[in-house]
Amino acid sequence: MEWTPEETKKRVILSAVLPYDHLDSIREMIRNAGGYVGVALLPGFTKHARILLPVDGTTHLVGLVGYPTGGVTPKTKTTEIREMIYQGCTAFRVVVNTGMLLSGEWEEVECDLRSTMLSAGNRPVGVIIEAAYLNDPQLQRICALATEIGAESVCAASGWLPILPDGAILQRLHEFLEGKALLETAGISSYDQFAAAQQAGVERFMLRYQHAEAILAQIS
Repeated sequence: MEWTPEETKKRVILSAVLPYDHLDSIREMIRNAGGYVGVALLPGFTKHARILLPVDGTTHLVGLVGYPTGGVTPKTKTTEIREMIYQGCTAFRVVVNTGMLLSGEWEEVECDLRSTMLSAGNRPVGVIIEAAYLNDPQLQRICALATEIGAESVCAASGWLPILPDGAILQRLHEFLEGKALLETAGISSYDQFAAAQQAGVERFMLRYQHAEAILAQIS
């Protein structure tokens, strides 16, 4: 079922997270962020975004933690969260340490995620994985862990790696989550990709502002 433009905005986090994104592009994104569920940008721009974004409770300022690789230490992630809370973030996306996950170091992965959840307090937290690089047992286990610790969502990709999860992977993730957390994804750049991901069970998207606007134009 196709969402209306208004429904779509409520399911989209706008992003400006590439190295060449600058204050002017962030200002443009935030000027047009009304109706969207959130905006996400690199941590160095958080304080600038907080000044620009109306504090009305409808559009989250989303802090990206350990982004984009997840390979920093748990202490670094908790420090990032505390600093971004101070700067005004109201929601977070935490990147799983994929290298540790692929190494079978599940205690490390769990410690990492639990410590970040605690640091975020009662603010909504989503977990970002790289689903295209994981097998089904790994996907099922990380989904179970994410829902156990109270994550609001599992995002199937950071959008930085060359391979994105296909529809079959997204469908399996949706099944593994059992309705206990929202399925998100990132890296979508066209309406066809968006529609296919929606059909596979994706309920929320992290999209570059330009891509979101182009997709909305085709929906309307």
